[in-house]
Amino acid sequence: MKTFGQRGLVMLMGVVLVCIVATLVVVAANLVLPAGDGHKAVLPATKQAPAQAELLFAGDIVFHPITYSPQYETVVQPYDFSPMFARMADHLKAADFASITFETVCDPDMPYAGYPVFNTPEIAIPTLKKAGFDAFATASNHCLDGAGISSHDKTLRAMDRHHMDHFGTRLPDAPPSPYIKEVKGIKIACLNYAEMYNGNEAALSDADLDRLSHLELAAVRRDIAKAKKSGADLIAVFPHWGIEYQTRPSEAQIALAHEIAAAGADLVIGSHPHVINPAEWVDNQGRKSFIAYSLGNAMSNQRAEFLGTIDTEIGCFLRVKVKKTATGTQITEASLLPSTVYVNSKDGGKKYEAGLIKDFLASNELTPDERAHMQRLQERAEAILAQPVGE
Repeated sequence: MKTFGQRGLVMLMGVVLVCIVATLVVVAANLVLPAGDGHKAVLPATKQAPAQAELLFAGDIVFHPITYSPQYETVVQPYDFSPMFARMADHLKAADFASITFETVCDPDMPYAGYPVFNTPEIAIPTLKKAGFDAFATASNHCLDGAGISSHDKTLRAMDRHHMDHFGTRLPDAPPSPYIKEVKGIKIACLNYAEMYNGNEAALSDADLDRLSHLELAAVRRDIAKAKKSGADLIAVFPHWGIEYQTRPSEAQIALAHEIAAAGADLVIGSHPHVINPAEWVDNQGRKSFIAYSLGNAMSNQRAEFLGTIDTEIGCFLRVKVKKTATGTQITEASLLPSTVYVNSKDGGKKYEAGLIKDFLASNELTPDERAHMQRLQERAEAILAQPVGE
């Protein structure tokens, strides 16, 4: 006959055993066992943090004749374009992706030219890549300059040699698929179209015409649908359009931009007028799109002394911040940053240096006259951007 103490010990041991079994059951219930690998236990997946990226878009880069003046010649290379965006280094470095409209061709078999047609030394391509640009938009009214489609193809092949991404037009052996770049886990589609090709397209075959991107709503809708099907999280459309030197978009541009946004574009980023235009947000059933009708010139020699207006001395860089969560991708910030091209002659010769106007004003290097001019540029930029988009 067992004593009370013995019975109590047995009961206590039973309770402990039950607790251990229950604990093991709870632990097992919270482990995920991968198929075919039952000896390993994997903890449940934790909630993934949102993916975030910063994008930077520039307007036109236009290489005018003074770009090729002797002060750019060096022993190593015939031309050095590195000063052009040196002042933008920090801004370009901060961006996870940066693009610019490459409004020229690079054909070594044709004379270099800067007006009215453009042909630029190939060294410009790796120089811009080193400066921090990741891709070129190539559909513009100057992409057939030089020898037409032959110069165009040499330009794109030069970009490929230097591992520079490009979108808008394509080579004969390239598939007609949308350009999509994955940036910090976010897939960005860039679609570029030109309103005109200066009449140079008239001499092209149908096959070569098909390699250009004409600004037609049906084509944009088709390409947006392709980009979505290919998994794009954000779609940016770059129309090369509008009327030169006009600081407001036409009613036709506004209507087309709204249609493009309604078709699924998150960003519409215009170029060609060589001056900046106002921008706007549009709402499409709860999905917001940002439209920058023109970013003006990122680099050029279109100055007031030649054209009679300071408007051509003003450009904008567009900084966009994007966030992707389990519920979708959205633009969290879109900022237009007024810029200009500073002609730096302090060290002898002339260096053409693009930079943000606010950065120039914050520096101590400007003469009183230069500072006053920068202030006028800033005030004019603010006035243009403050205009209503439509009439």
